[in-house]
Amino acid sequence: MTTRRGDLAVIERTRIDHSSTGRTETTEYTVMTVCSVTRDGRAKAVRDDRYPSDGHNVPHPQPLATMLGLRNILIVPKDEIDVAAAIATARSHTYPDSTTPRAYGSLDDVRAALRPHLTGSDA
Repeated sequence: MTTRRGDLAVIERTRIDHSSTGRTETTEYTVMTVCSVTRDGRAKAVRDDRYPSDGHNVPHPQPLATMLGLRNILIVPKDEIDVAAAIATARSHTYPDSTTPRAYGSLDDVRAALRPHLTGSDA
């Protein structure tokens, strides 16, 4: 499958937290937009569009090669999903009593959140 700019990317990465009680490792899933691809059709960079641009704060591309904790990237072609609606859903997935978007805790949670936005026979 060839990845294209504008496709939806689900980024799986490991987050490591250190505290006085020790080290904890968690896997999180973030919904992003593909903004750069290689000549052979692989995602090269993604953009976190969960934070809306206000003219001053504009989401910048994040190269996958330098992304900390990256484990996997799953691509949903833009022809198979309403990308704007999917990003809006990811934007509304926030921390309790906050407007700050948060990552999903499992791939099943991502699937459930994005399923209503699939188009055609994929729904």
